[in-house]
Amino acid sequence: WNAYLNRLCINAFIYWVKEHLDLPEEVLLLPSEKECYQLWEFLNGTAIQLGESKIILIPTEDSVVEEFCIQQEWVDIPGWEANYYVLIQVNPEQNWLRVLGYSSRNTIKEKGEYDEITRTYSLMRNHLTIDLNVMWMEAKIFPEKKISNLKLPKISQQQAQKLIGKLDNPLWCSPRLDLEFEHWAAILADANLRKLLYEPSLAAVGKQTNNLSNWLKGLSEISWHTFEEVLGLKQPNLAFRTPGYRYSQNQNAVQPI
Repeated sequence: WNAYLNRLCINAFIYWVKEHLDLPEEVLLLPSEKECYQLWEFLNGTAIQLGESKIILIPTEDSVVEEFCIQQEWVDIPGWEANYYVLIQVNPEQNWLRVLGYSSRNTIKEKGEYDEITRTYSLMRNHLTIDLNVMWMEAKIFPEKKISNLKLPKISQQQAQKLIGKLDNPLWCSPRLDLEFEHWAAILADANLRKLLYEPSLAAVGKQTNNLSNWLKGLSEISWHTFEEVLGLKQPNLAFRTPGYRYSQNQNAVQPI
């Protein structure tokens, strides 16, 4: 379900960007589209490269959103930190998404509250900038440097397998909280070690469930799917909302809401 919500989020956001921004560059998923499927097993959010800016899209299903919660991995792992973090409210039942605002990494580090138990940064909604046009202007005029001060330990494959072995339990809910953050981050940051983390999760699920990337095959080709449509049922319908506006694939114009 987490993968489904993130896939909807990036589909609609990228569709909207291509419709409204004249960008010569392609919108790239980071570290890659295939690896996004792996990360969605453990994390909420998707990193994209948009021009010179790296942006993290973070969906939420909450009907009332008072704060923006960002998992520590997106903020503190060297190389994973982004220029901007965008909070997107998703309503799968009514087929719409709404941008609630964005924040820079500096604002999150300076004004956000860190929860050691959940390993998340929380930023009150009133600290978010609502207009995405401001983000595009900031990115061009005042490009933000994203530097993480965290130093990750060097972990061998044998050490990683030993650490991951502690997580080999089909009942675990969030393995990201079962290891020390530095060790968990070191595994995630290394593509080869990350595969070791992902493979046991597939084995735990068993043969009844397909590989997530196969299960979501084709979902990236159309802008909106319901959960049932992912399994091959009916025709999708996109709706994307920025503050005060709604865009629908079945309509030719943006309409005020």
